[in-house]
Amino acid sequence: MQNTGNQYRLQKISEIQKQLEADKQKRTQLGEKYKKGVKAVDAIDYVLASSIVGLSILGKNKNFIYTTQHHAILTQPEEEKVITPVSK
Repeated sequence: MQNTGNQYRLQKISEIQKQLEADKQKRTQLGEKYKKGVKAVDAIDYVLASSIVGLSILGKNKNFIYTTQHHAILTQPEEEKVITPVSK
């Protein structure tokens, strides 16, 4: 009777050990996939941040160019306008 109890316990220990090893392998695979996902998100984040900075600089320069051209147009001397009175 005692031999069958030990046999059962050893069988359960073996099953639990196999299950733990399978879980360990699965966790390792998930960890590798997670690292790949994190790298991809980091790369996308870097590209988006760089493009935002670049476009911001470009937008400021474009606005600067527009304002300097607008200022140049405003500061140019206007032609003299001759107003002729209308006779009645």
